[in-house]
Formats: sequence, C-alpha cells, structure tokens
Amino acid sequence: MSDALSRLARLSPEQRARVMATLRSTAAPSVPAERPLVALPRDGAPLPAAPVQEQFWFLHQIAPTQPTYTIPFSFTLTGELDVDVLVAVLAEVERRHEVLRASLVEHEGRIVHRIAEPAEMPQLALVDLSGLPTAERERRAEELIRQTVRTVFDPARGPLLRSVLIRFSATEHLLLWVAHHAIADGISLGVLANEIVGLYRQLTDPRAPELPEPAVQYADYATWQREWLSGRRREKLVGYWTELLSGVPALDLATDFPRPPRQTFDGATKWFRVPARLTGQLRALAEREGCTLFMLLLATYQVLLARHAGQDDFAVGVPVAGRGKPEVDALIGPFLNTVALRADLADDPAFTDLLARVRDAVLDGFGHQELPFGAVVEALKQRRDSSRNPVYQVMFGFGNTPISEERIPLGPGVSMIPRGITNGTARVELELVMEEDGDELTGRLEYNTALFGPTTADRLAERFVALLRGIAAAPATRVGALPLVPKAELDLIATWNDTEIGYPTHRTVVDLVAEQARRAPDKVAVRSEGASLTYAELERRSNRLANALLELGVEHGSGVAVCLERGADTLVALLGVLKTGAHYVPLDPTYPVHRLAYMLEDSKVGIVVAGAGLTMPFDTRSLLLVDPDGPRVRAARPTAPARRPAADDVAYVIYTSGSTGRPKGVVVEHRGLVNLLCSMRDRLGLVASDVCGSLASLSFDMAVPELYLPLLIGATVVVGGKEAAADGARLRRLIAEFGLTALQATPTTWQLLLDAGLEPGALRLATCTAEAMPEVVAAGLYRRVADVWNLYGPTETTVFSTMHRITEHDLGAPPPIGTPIGNTTLHVVDRQGQTAPIGAVGELYIGGVGLARHYRGRPDLTGDRFRADLPACPGTRVYRTGDLVRYRPDGVLEYLGRADHQVKLRGFRIEPGEIETVLTAHPAVGRAYVALRAFGPDDARLVGYVVTADESLSGADLRTHAAASLPQYMVPAHFHTLPEFPLTPNGKLDRAKLLELPVDGAGTGHAPPRDETEREVAAIFAEVLGVASVGRDDDFFLIGGHSLLATQVVTRVRDRLGVPLSIDVAFDRSTVALLAAEVTARRGERTEAFLRVLRRVEGMSEAAVAALLSELEISEALGSAIGEVS
Repeated sequence: MSDALSRLARLSPEQRARVMATLRSTAAPSVPAERPLVALPRDGAPLPAAPVQEQFWFLHQIAPTQPTYTIPFSFTLTGELDVDVLVAVLAEVERRHEVLRASLVEHEGRIVHRIAEPAEMPQLALVDLSGLPTAERERRAEELIRQTVRTVFDPARGPLLRSVLIRFSATEHLLLWVAHHAIADGISLGVLANEIVGLYRQLTDPRAPELPEPAVQYADYATWQREWLSGRRREKLVGYWTELLSGVPALDLATDFPRPPRQTFDGATKWFRVPARLTGQLRALAEREGCTLFMLLLATYQVLLARHAGQDDFAVGVPVAGRGKPEVDALIGPFLNTVALRADLADDPAFTDLLARVRDAVLDGFGHQELPFGAVVEALKQRRDSSRNPVYQVMFGFGNTPISEERIPLGPGVSMIPRGITNGTARVELELVMEEDGDELTGRLEYNTALFGPTTADRLAERFVALLRGIAAAPATRVGALPLVPKAELDLIATWNDTEIGYPTHRTVVDLVAEQARRAPDKVAVRSEGASLTYAELERRSNRLANALLELGVEHGSGVAVCLERGADTLVALLGVLKTGAHYVPLDPTYPVHRLAYMLEDSKVGIVVAGAGLTMPFDTRSLLLVDPDGPRVRAARPTAPARRPAADDVAYVIYTSGSTGRPKGVVVEHRGLVNLLCSMRDRLGLVASDVCGSLASLSFDMAVPELYLPLLIGATVVVGGKEAAADGARLRRLIAEFGLTALQATPTTWQLLLDAGLEPGALRLATCTAEAMPEVVAAGLYRRVADVWNLYGPTETTVFSTMHRITEHDLGAPPPIGTPIGNTTLHVVDRQGQTAPIGAVGELYIGGVGLARHYRGRPDLTGDRFRADLPACPGTRVYRTGDLVRYRPDGVLEYLGRADHQVKLRGFRIEPGEIETVLTAHPAVGRAYVALRAFGPDDARLVGYVVTADESLSGADLRTHAAASLPQYMVPAHFHTLPEFPLTPNGKLDRAKLLELPVDGAGTGHAPPRDETEREVAAIFAEVLGVASVGRDDDFFLIGGHSLLATQVVTRVRDRLGVPLSIDVAFDRSTVALLAAEVTARRGERTEAFLRVLRRVEGMSEAAVAALLSELEISEALGSAIGEVS
C-alpha cells in the first residue's frame, strides 16, 4: 500500500468524506462526464466527421489516384436468385445506414458529412455474362472485378459505395460490394452480410423476423466520440502515446528496389500456411506463457523484422476494432483504429522474455486504444518523411476476418458464400495477417511492390515459419540465435561460396614472372617516363639486387623496406627483395615523416632499398640504404639466388590506417597473392598484348595487382608518376603516349579522367577500386570503355575479394561489388553472428586463401578482426570487414556503406552514401561527400561537400535538388563547394580535411524571409499556426503543423499567391524557404506557358485565340501570369 493510501486509511470517516468530495470537485471540470450515445436531431446542422474519417480524407489528398483505402468484398450467390429482391435489399441497407450515403466535405475549416437521400443512390448494376463462352466469360469477369475494385473513390464526391451483380447463369451470380474505408471497416462486412441475409429472408418469407432499426447512426457516434475525447481524458491518452513513441526510429528494411521519394501504394499478396502440428505447439506455448496466440505471433513477427533490419527498436501498427460501445455493434462505419506498439528487442532477450514484453505492450497499448492514430501523429510532431508511413512502416493483424467464408442460406433454394478480394494495394511496406483456419494458421503477407519483389515475399514467409519452428522447439533461445534462414536458403548461399579453383599452390610471384621471362625474354615488361626494361632485363636486375641484399645479410623471412619514386626500378626492387625469401615493406616518400618513422620502427627493418637521388624524409643513421642501380648491386651476380621464397612465406607488410591513430601492419603471404593474381587473370581476360597502367602509391595495396598482374601474362606495365593520378589531363596524355589498353584507378581518379574528356575506345579495360564506385563514374566509364569492372576488398584479404562486371542493368544506381574471386568465401552476418537472410543487411566477413596472416605485433587487434568462432561459419577463419552489404537474389553482393559511417539524426538512420548519390546526379556536381557534423550541444546537422566547376552553384540550389529526391530529414542543412576534393597520399578522399572546411549559413536558426515570396509563405504559415512569426528555415510540422492544417496552407497559397499545389508538396517542401522556392518555380513555368501562348496568337483572329485558350485550359493561369510579365 502506498504512503498516500495508508494516510487516507488512518483518517476518520468524516475526514475521508471531505477529502473525497474535494477530489471529485477538483477532477470534475477536467474529465467530462460520459454522455450517452444517442441519436442527434437532423436539423440541417453540419455533422462532423470522425477523426478516422478526417485521416482517410487527408490520405486521399496525398494519393488521389490510388485505391489503397477501398474495401472490396464479394458474395457468391447460388440458386434461383430473385434479383429484384436483392436490389431492394441493398437499397434498404443503404437507407438503414446513412454513412453509406455519406461523402466528406470541407466546411468552415473542418471535415463534415454530407448525407445523400436514399433516392439519390445508384441502384445495383447488373452485368449479364451468361451468354458468353466459358473462357470469355471468365476473362470478362476478371476484368470487371479488377475495374470495380481499382476504380478510385473521391471522399468529397459521393457515392463512396458501388455494387455490381455479375450473372454467370440462372443459378450462379457474383455480387461485388466495394466501399471507401471512410464509410466502412472490416467488421462492417460482417454486419453487411447479416443484413443481406436478414432482409432477403424478410422480403421472401413473411414468417421471417424484421430487423430492428439502428438506434443510432455513425454520425451520432462521431459527434459522441469527439466529446468523449476531450479535456483530461484526451490529455492522458496523448501523454501516454507521446511518451511511448517519442523518438521511435523508422524501421529501415533493406528493399529490392530504390525507395521512391514519395510513398507508393501498389501491392501484392503472398499466402502461406502453418501446419496443424506446429500450430498446436504454438497454442500450447502461448498458454504456458500466459499470453494469447496473437501475442506470440506478433512477437515472432517482431523478431523477423528486427533480424532483417538490424534494429531492436521500431513500431508495428496493429488494427483494433474500436467498437467499445454496444450501441455500435450492428452499425456499418469506420470504427477501426490502429495502435502503434513499440517493439523492444534490446539486449537480445530470450524469446520467452520477449513474449512477456510483448504481452505487457499489447495490454497497455490496447488499454489506451481510444486515441485516433492521426491524433497520435499530430502530437508526436515528428519531421515528416513522405517516403514512409509515419511512426510505423509495417502492420500485423490476427484473426480479423470479419465473416467466415462458409455457405449461408439466403432464402428458398438460394445460398451465399462471402469471399474477400484484394485490391492490389499495400497500405504500408509489409502487412502480415494471420488467421486461424481450423487446426492450422493461414498467413497473408501484403507487400509494397515498389519496394519488394515476389521472391523476397516468398522468402519472408518461409523465414517466418522457420522462426515459428525454432520457437516451438526451444522457446528460451535468445532471439538473435533463433533459426531464421531455411535450409534451402543456406544451401543456396553455400553454392555461391563454392569458389574452389585450381591455382599454382606451391609457387610464388617470383616463379611466375621468371616463367614469362623465359618465354619472352625480349618483350618489354615495364615502362616509365624515360625508362623501360624487358623481361630478361627485369630478371637480371632483380637477381643482382637479391644477391646484393643476401650479401648484406638479409635473412629468410626478414623485412626490407622499399622507398622509391615511382618508375621502372620499382619492380626491380620488389622482385629483388622477394627473391631473397624476405618480404618488403613499402614506404611512400611523400608520406608524413612521423608516419614513415613509425612504420620503420614497427617493422624492425634495417635495410632500405632507395634511389640514390632521393632525399630520405626520415632519419637514416641506423639504416643501410641500398640503391637498386648502385655500384654494389651492379657488381652482384645476375643469376637467380639459390634461396627461393615458399608459398607460405610473407610477401609484404603494408601499413593501413588504424582507428587508434597508429597504422597497423598487415602481413600478407605469397599464397594469397598468387591466388588473387590468377583469379583476376582468369576473369578480366588480360592478354600478352595489353599495356596496363599503374598509378597507385607503392604503400597502397592496389599497386600490388597493378604491378604484378601484367607480368604474369606477358603484358607490359607502365608505371606512371604520382602526378598522373591527380591530374585528369596528364593521365589522358599518359594513356595516349604509352598506348594503354587497361587501367586501374580509384573513383576520384576516374572522375578526373572523365572530366578531362576520356575518349570512347581509348581504353579496353577499366577497373575501379579502393572506394565505393559512384553511379556517375560507372555510367561514364560504361559509355567509353568496353569492359568495366568494380573491384572490392580490404588489405587484410589480399587486395580484392570480389569482382563485378558493369552491365547496362547496373546503371542508375551505385553498382554492386559482385561475387567472390577464386577460393574466397563471403559471409553476410547479423549482429549475433548468424547468417543474414538473402536481401537483409549484414556485416561482411571474408574467408579463404587470401586472408592475411595477422597484424604485425598486434595480437589483440588480430584476435578481434580475424576470427574462427563466428556462428555463421564455426571453425572457419574469417576477417571482419566492418562493411555493410547484402545479397541480391542472384547472389551478387551490394555494398551499402561502412557500419561505422551510418549516422542517426532525429531518430532516423541515414546512410550518407544515398544522399551522395542524389547530389552527384546534379549536372554541375562531380563528386559528393556527406557527413554529420556537430554545431553545438544536441545540434547535429548533415553537411554536403561537393566538387563543382560551376562557381554560381549555391547551397540553396543543392538543397532544392536534393529535396526533389530525398525526404526532408535527409537533405543536408549546409553545403561547401570546392573545385576538387583533398586526397590522402593513397589517392583516397581525405575526410578529415573536408570536415575542417567552413559551410554555408543555411539552417542556422530563425533566419528571416529573404524575398517577397518567402515573406508571403511565412505569413501563411503564421496565420494557419496562430503564431506571431515564422523563420525561413522553420519546418511547418515541427512548429505545430499537422495534416489538416497543411491543407489550409495549400488552399491559401492557391488563393493568395495564385499557385495551385498538391498536399504532398506541403510535406516535401515543409520549410518556408523550400515551399517558396517551389512557388517561384511554378510561377516561372506558368509565365513561360503564357509567353508561348503569346507567340502563337500573333496574327490569329479573336475566334481562333478564344478556341486556343479553351483548348489549352489556361484561363486561370493567364490572370497571374499577365500580372507578372506586364
């Protein structure tokens, strides 16, 4: 007992009476007494619509051409049907339920019912197909059903109901009954069926009882509901839902197709069954755990979604009947509501623990179900995303079939079977409805076809059943360990990883280059500015260097640093070191001194191969420098050393950036190097006549295949200077001068070359590496180069692990990274290390021959990144990449970004790469980078950095461009334009330098409007919201606006500024600045239209001009346009 109750219990009866009286008098004004639900007089006063009807009215404004919110139903009628009686029955149903005769119209700023008289309603339409051949009859019937179901209702223009009777024969009919959701819900169909049966019997059998008249109508309930949802009661409900749902993130499911910038509603349905034995096990489990089967299935659905999206926090919409008053049980009308239940899978709970969480959430949520969902959305004041449903993006329903599909006697010799019909739409991204069907369960998965394909829907259903089996077998299993991927899917992934190919397992690159030297000793092996070496010369010079190093005491397995300017001597040095059985440590002389000093100290090398003319940027007093063309080397023997490296020896140690600021040395063996080169040779189709360019820094591992791969096939490698990689015009000259046929480069370098005017046919083969390949680069190369490849891989897996040849199908989006190279496995896993389903986002782990040995001197880091305990592939050594990927249905891998680059802003998870893709689609933008920057406590904003040669391109231009394709929360608040991106010595984007740059001043607070249009829009915002002033960057929905108020904004913009806008524009352009820019653009379009008319009417007669104006239907536009050009 609480302290307050204890104190109350100790009071005398008189004292308690006075306290309770005081409490009642205090509470009475806040909680309105519940008025009885009674019929209101129909005296001509407007009858307000219910909140749910307002919501349907508004949804129609957003998608006026979609039949998303229609309820289609059918009744199969067999026997000698009296059609005249059926016509009378349906007319009587419409008379009894005035909501069926209602339309919804605006009246003084609110939505009200307009009720038609019964005589105004259209009669049942009869279509006779009985005289047609069977095949034609079926085809015509299907066409008629589709047309009837898909024809859109306008809530403002009744009737919102249509019925059609199709006659197949004298004893077989099909009744179609289709209504808008604003006048009926699912349970209404059961009421309808009962009334059809009762009225038909009443009109055909004098003994049948008469149906009682409804005591109230839906409009009475709508008025009662508004009064009931007021005062303290409404405040408590709003408080509950805002506290529960505040900050709930959108469910970010990986989709098969790019998400449209505006939510679409085309859908399809996947049906499936849960066997009787499994259903019985689930019922027994639910009973043991003290919950319902509905709760258990909802919890399983949450697990399915969480495992696919990698989220433990999201909302699921659950429909509720909303018929809490007995007076409405027999009424037709939209009583339904949707409650958003927040999923909580934090800390990877056991399924039984999750079930307890779901039980509590359901009971609590259903206990507060009276607040209409539209009111919840308004109270949350979330930034609206026009590409998604607000708050929840998925729904779940259970056992909500309004009527059993069983034969019902209708009259003498006539029976009726009710059947549901799909309308080919999807309200949300995914909606799962489970129904009990005898001893089994039937599942209906409705999916948005703009986001998902049928294969994904099939797999989602299979995975749901797989989860149910796992739960029934071991309900105490943690949700992250429940079996999600069916065996057939695991077997398919295993076939994609069956990449075993033959390669020379006991040989090294030294052996393979020597073979080519014996085959074609006089063929040019390597060229650079002012120098070239044949294969024979390369062999002799590298042998001399190897022998010289051995004389200096280089031991097998030791390290030798190589620090050279790029040129022909580079390959002499690398092969010379390898021939000693040692490994090389590449040092780029342009690197910062402190970085080079750390690499020398960490690698423990004592000898550095360095050119005589190169000034060492580090302390060399403790080092022995060897000039690859110096006297010591020239005096050494030109024959190959007796000592040879083995396949399991270390080939090189390359240092990559470390998260702690210290570079980490990746130790790579010969075996992985040879496997890489053989795989690339086989897939790229290089031949001995090719001339291959090499641009990468020696300290960048992409230099490895650039230098060695051409030598394995007897081709020529051209080592370009470092300037060529950063200068498109110079690189273009290099290609022409040396006759390059194949080139590997980073996306940055490729973009520079494209900007410099790379001619079609100048190259035969282009490979893009090191960073994610932008769509604009892929498209540019595809139009100019015959063979374009996207290569992916971390240094720790020997340069590259996947390859993908670009096809026309890949254009229009960032290209995938492809399939594994030989003897390589790819493992896409979820947060618990389990195999992620095909299509779901997961982290990529790589296994196979190419795995590096370890990080030098970093056992802790090695143990963290190289693992053999992954649940997805126990006992297999794999490398954790930190990259987010997913499998396409065809086994091709898509790269989605870094796990640590994904950002979260105002509850939304954002992948900056998606925004970058949109920005680079601007014709004036070459490259783009987007980051989340902090501008103060609790003030994080997206910043876009773009490369452009157009000095006039402004942040406002870029914001307008981005807003055309992205939801508002993904549009960067600031921009910085620059002629080129800063690069690291490896040619990668230098993100640290970018983040130091200043940005434009947009979005910095309540900035005043800048021009007359912005002032007019700001004034409209302020009037509608009832506030004193609004800044140009204020978001309408974050400062008190909601859907119905947005319609007022659109109306006032049309009336006051003469520019008609659709409601979705108010959502997409929800700040003063963006909406004003849209108004200005529309005015410009209309002015141009008027000028075109002026040019056409010169010399025309008045009659011809009038006819032209009528034809073009621009009379309304002329008024405002004339004012603007006069």
